[in-house]
Order: sequence, then structure tokens, then C-alpha cells
Amino acid sequence: MAKKVKILLVEDDKKFAESLSRILSNEGYEVVHAEKPQTAISHCKLHHFDAALVDCMLPQMNGIDLSIKLKEITGNGISLYLMSGIYKDRNFSVSALKKTNAKSFLIKPFEMETLLAQLRETFEEQKTETQLPEQAVKNLFFQDSLNAAQLFQAIEHNPSITSAEVPLVINCLMLQKASGTLLMSFDKESFPLYFSEGKLCLEMPSIDAIQLRGYLSRKDYVIQDDLRVILENTFTLKLLQEGNHISPHFRTLIEKDIAMQKLSSLRQNQSLKIAFTPEVPNQKWLELTPGEADDLLYDWIMSTPLIWFKAFYVKYMSFSIKRMSTQQNKTSLFPIVAANKPMISMLLNGKTLSEVMSEAKVDDNTFFRLLHLLFVYRELYIGEKKQVTNHVTQVERLKSLLSTLEHQDAYERLGLNSNSSEQNIKKSYTDLSQNLHPDKLVDAPEELVNLSKQVYERIQDAYNNIKSPDKREGYKRAQEAQKKEKIATSIRLLEQSYSLMVRGDLSGAEPLLQEVENNTPHSQRLKLLQCWMNLKNKKQPPQQVSRILQTLSQDEKDTAPYHYVRGLLSLAMNEPSKATMSFNNALSKDSDFMPARREMANNPKLDKKSVNIFNSDLKDVVGLFFKKK
Repeated sequence: MAKKVKILLVEDDKKFAESLSRILSNEGYEVVHAEKPQTAISHCKLHHFDAALVDCMLPQMNGIDLSIKLKEITGNGISLYLMSGIYKDRNFSVSALKKTNAKSFLIKPFEMETLLAQLRETFEEQKTETQLPEQAVKNLFFQDSLNAAQLFQAIEHNPSITSAEVPLVINCLMLQKASGTLLMSFDKESFPLYFSEGKLCLEMPSIDAIQLRGYLSRKDYVIQDDLRVILENTFTLKLLQEGNHISPHFRTLIEKDIAMQKLSSLRQNQSLKIAFTPEVPNQKWLELTPGEADDLLYDWIMSTPLIWFKAFYVKYMSFSIKRMSTQQNKTSLFPIVAANKPMISMLLNGKTLSEVMSEAKVDDNTFFRLLHLLFVYRELYIGEKKQVTNHVTQVERLKSLLSTLEHQDAYERLGLNSNSSEQNIKKSYTDLSQNLHPDKLVDAPEELVNLSKQVYERIQDAYNNIKSPDKREGYKRAQEAQKKEKIATSIRLLEQSYSLMVRGDLSGAEPLLQEVENNTPHSQRLKLLQCWMNLKNKKQPPQQVSRILQTLSQDEKDTAPYHYVRGLLSLAMNEPSKATMSFNNALSKDSDFMPARREMANNPKLDKKSVNIFNSDLKDVVGLFFKKK
């Protein structure tokens, strides 16, 4: 038996209880005996049990009512077996099974092998449930070797995944030199990715004059006045190329950039439906170079919300990290890898995640993104669970987990999404209970035990909120109401933050933005204001800010604050001419936008030259583009 199954035996006949306990213990089960119903209830509140054997005739409370109570306490996370030497009537046993949803009703005296066979069947069944369809892609994090058949099966059996798992799927398809179409969808939008013998290809975008104007504006290649020429003459990329204004290569670069921007809407912690077919439509697509594909995956990982990483990996903090037998060896050139080589060495030494996190001395943002990158690129995988004896490390791990749980909904706490089946909800709760239950701690300090109880309570609350269809429906209504309230609060706080930042009061705006992040972490305006804040305070590398700006919506990119932040980014990257253009574009959107006016008036680095794309046949634009690349 892989793990020791814990059984609560509720029986007032001491001799029978002793005999039954001895037999079950000899079979490898852990048995706790309770003579009275109240004792059984107390045990169940304090400890995790996989099963309960309950006699129907008990003092103070009958076994049927007690069984129902135990189910309520555990959230149906316990397998029940009823016993009776008095109630032998078939009608009674059928009624009891119906009321309690017990596995069986055993008439005393019963053959012990009958009970043992039922227990083996139940827990062997639970053991095979670890390979649930919805968990299949997640299981790739635990696999050393991987073949094409396993990968296609994992994708086929997944009704949905989170966007953070998409880079892993894409990289595995490239590794297997797959050919076909990976279709990702959410709501009513679909995003196809094409694979040609492992090469990643994007759908060819259609770009009209308005989209082209917006693209050139957002990239700050030209000032707003010059862009009007595009609309007045209804220029498209095709017409610009046919008129020899731009080269075919420059057109392809723009098409790739816009195609990749389209994918940016997937980079949120949302549920995505995926499907893979070996067919590729007979149409043109954009083939990415290996470097462009790596940039896409890297940007995807770096822009994934931190809360997803915490929610996923914190459950495996006591697991060892293993090095893949066959490695890609492609990550060394990524900036986050090159800057954190000591942490890489720790990860390659077979330590647990908790040990590495404790010793690496890096912030959570760096730790989890670097970790995920190494898993996506098949350099590491999650190994076996280890017995953790370092209580200091455990305390830090539980504090981090508790902080994460406070900002998660019931599904996220269980590592699921709102499309999860009732079976998967129950399994996830059972797995988390077994891993995080306070009774797993032996001779632990009081602080650790209390933290463990708080974490377990959050898990229990989450399960109780979504364990049945009627509970899920009620929870959905409550969440929708709460979401509307949070959005309203966030809008108000963002307006206050924006006003303060326009006036130059960054310190006053910072705590307001933190509150917004707790309420609505995926807000587009929040990301923009955080980029503004981080560039001014020099708290975030320019390259990382650039990646975040790429993920913003088109509406957000068509605002004065966006162009202003682009100007700050150009200054941070020592590109004063581009900064000048960005600040000018901000003022063309809003002539009263004071932050841009202050920069233009006070910053001696800024030049006053502008680039007119059509007076120069786009040569200056092409020059800027290639210089940027």
C-alpha cells in the first residue's frame, strides 16, 4: 500500500473493537478507536481519516446520524462502512445506505475478508484516480521521459488548462517535432498555433489601415500627425510594400509582431480549452525562428500572474527537484537564468523546493518564474516527496501558502478552475487534506501547528463552498456579486492613484495600487500604472516592463499614459529620441497631460526631432525598427 490509510473505528463493544483493530493494523491500516459518538466527532475535527467503520447502535447518538455528521465535518472526504448486529432488516440497511451514502452495510458477524476486500477496492480505486484527465497536462511536470503518444494523450484528455501551462505544451510539441494544429479557445475566441515538424507557426493576421496606424503609434515609430496619412490614403501593409515604401522583410516582422500580440490576451490565469489535430489548414502562416519561439515562451512565462505560480508550486514545496535525463540546455541565455546561477546550482542538487526557496535569497517573483522556466524547458521535473524536519522552512512555506490562499477563490485554493468536475473537486480536496492536514505534523512547534490549522481551514471552506451542484451555483452568485464590488472599488482606487501619480505623488499612490492588485490583479490600467511606478522608482528591469506593456489591451495602448510610460521606458533604455517621440504622442492624445509636459520641459536628454514616415519613404521607420531589433 503506497500510503497508510487511516481508519476511524466507532464501536462501543471493546472486545470486538480490539479484535477488529488488530486485524486491520496487521493489514497495514492505521486505526483509531472511539467508543462514543462525541469522541468520534472530536477525532474527526482534529485529524484526517480516509475511512470510518461505524456501528449503528451507539450510546447517545445512533450510527446513522453520526455518519451524516462525520460527512459534514469532512466535506464528504471520508469513506463510510456501516456495521450492525441488531439492525438486520434489509429495508433498514437500504435506507441507511441511502441516507449516509456509505460504501456498504455489514451484518455482524461478518467475514473479515469481506471488509478487507472492500477497503482494498476503495483505496486502490483512489490510487488510480491520481491519473485524472484534468490533471494530465499537470502530470508533465512530474515526468522525466516523454514520448509523442503520451503528450497527445495528455492534450486529448484535458478539457481545459490554465494559460500558464500553455508554454509547457508548446515546448513539448516542438520537442516531439509535431506537425498539426493546437487550437486554444476561451469564451468565443479561438487561437490556432500551427506546428510543422516541430517549428512553431502563427496564424497570418489581417491588418487594415486603422490597425497599422495603431501599431506604428504604439511602437512609437512615428508621431501622431504623420499617422493620419495612413488613414487618409487607406494604406495597408500590402500597398506600402507594393509602393516600395517598405521591404517584404519589414512587412513580415510587423505581421509576426501583431500575430504575437493577439496571443497576449491568453496570458492571464484563465481556463483555456485546448485540442490538437494532425491537420494543418491549407493557408499561409508565419513560421517563427527558434529564437522567436523562445522569446514568445519566455515573455509568456514572465507575464503570467505570480499568484498562479504560488498556487501551483506551493503544494509541492516538500518534493525534491530532479534533473531531466535528457535536457534541452536552452535556458542559459535567458536573462533570469543568467542572473541567478547560484539558485540554479541549488535546484540541481536534489534539494526540495522549500529548501531552495529558503536558501536562494531571491524574491518570490524571481524564484517561481525561474523555476517554471526550467520546468517548461524540460530541464527539471518534480520528484518524490521528502520528510521535512526543518520547522523554520515549514513555517515560511505555510505563511506563503496562507497569504496566497487569502486572495484565491474556492476553485483556485483547490488548484482547479470553474469547469472542474465534481469528481475532480473531491479528489483535489482529498489530496490537499492528506498533504496539509495538521495531524501530519509530529512534535512540531505551536506556530507551525497553528499555521497548518489555518491553511487546512481555508481548504475545507473552499471545498464546502463548491462540493455539490447547488453549493456551486450559490457560490457562483456570491462570487459575481463580490466581483462587481471589487471592480467598483478598484475603479475608484485606480482613479485616485492616477490623480496622485499625475501630480507626482508616487508614494501616496503605491499603497492604493497594492490594494487594487489584491482585488483585481488582472486589471489593464493597474499594470500600466505599476509600470509607471516601477520605472520611476527603478524597481523593475526595463526589459520586464517592456514585456508587460506588450500584454496590454489595444484600448489601453491608445491612451496618453501608455505613450508616457513608453517614453519613460525609452529613457531607462537610453533612447532619448524615441522617448521624445513617445512624450509627443502622449501630448497629442491629451495636450494637458502634465507628466509628459514636465518631462519635455525638464529632461535635458530629450531631443526635439520627429520622424515623418512619408517624407522619408519610411526609411527612418525601418531604421528605427532594425535598430530596436
